[in-house]
Amino acid sequence: MTLYYTEASSEPESDREREDREALREQLESVQVRLEQLERTLSAVANETAGIRIAGPCTRCERSLLIVRDNSFTCPTCQYRRSL
Repeated sequence: MTLYYTEASSEPESDREREDREALREQLESVQVRLEQLERTLSAVANETAGIRIAGPCTRCERSLLIVRDNSFTCPTCQYRRSL
């Protein structure tokens, strides 16, 4: 993911603002890495314990990842279901 920064004013950026922005960028990168780790772990645990696979986001509600089981996709949030 690429972040784009636009300044709201034409005033020069202070050292403090630059440091704050860099700290936020580092936090975001850390959260992104952690999220990827959690998604891979969840997928592996679901597959090993219940034979379930985790797919991409639900196209209907976009609030959960789809669960693949018994040749169908199911959303645990909105209960959307689609056969493979």
